[in-house]
Amino acid sequence: MMFSSLGFRSQIMREKFSKIIPQGRALKEKNCLIIPYAGFNTERTIELEKCGLIEFGFDKEKIISAKDDMLANPSFVPDYIYVPGGDPSKLLSEIRKRKLYSRIRRLVLTNKTSYIGVSAGAYIASKSIEYVKQLEDDDYEENEYRALGLVSNPIICHSDHYTHSQIKSCEIIAMAKSILIRDDQLVHLKSDNWHYIE
Repeated sequence: MMFSSLGFRSQIMREKFSKIIPQGRALKEKNCLIIPYAGFNTERTIELEKCGLIEFGFDKEKIISAKDDMLANPSFVPDYIYVPGGDPSKLLSEIRKRKLYSRIRRLVLTNKTSYIGVSAGAYIASKSIEYVKQLEDDDYEENEYRALGLVSNPIICHSDHYTHSQIKSCEIIAMAKSILIRDDQLVHLKSDNWHYIE
């Protein structure tokens, strides 16, 4: 699993992703599923994120949006699930509404698919997004807290924008130590070890 504050649209982040994701011919064969529901304009999100993925080296024919309903096909197993940023509460709500929750968890937790979470996409990988209330002004309803549970620790993206007390409040709510990610960092979780890619 990979987590960052910024995604493939950033040249700096593309360089960091290249240290983990092999580029070239092998990448052209991999498919990448975008879960685009965190932003306010889904179509624009898909368009912009596809551009960043193509710039990185993915084949444009292998970049699929969750709007294409490919996850409804049980035989479709994406190599990567890419979840860009925006509103984490809206993102989780859309994932539940579209019945993607269990499928995403199954694909990632059985190691069939690599998960790439950017900002909101990273937040929802945690067990709960309740801690995010300490970082954003958005209203969260209690029944929206339960997240994907792919990782045990709360992830705090854009950590260089928050105070020590905000980060501590997040850790108290989540009852776990935070994984802090600055805007210029990428974190790779492999075999239960967190590695910062500088």
